[in-house]
Amino acid sequence: MIRVCVPEEQRRARLARRGREADAEIQARMDRPDPAPDTRIDLEIVNDGALEDAGRTLADFLRGISPARQSAHIGRAAATPDGGCDA
Repeated sequence: MIRVCVPEEQRRARLARRGREADAEIQARMDRPDPAPDTRIDLEIVNDGALEDAGRTLADFLRGISPARQSAHIGRAAATPDGGCDA
């Protein structure tokens, strides 16, 4: 399982910048619970920088997967109880 998260305020700002949702709709998205709170995360990418950096992290992880390592715990950033990230 790969989780991609972004700090809450940055996520809110990105959604507002897109201009596709009203404030109430943005808030509803922000309030959504983690869809899989008990799922083990093999890699968590904190998407708070350049898209290229997140893509490189994902590509490096995928290149490192072999059949023997697919179930190995590779790494995880701290997640908040509501499914956001603590970065």
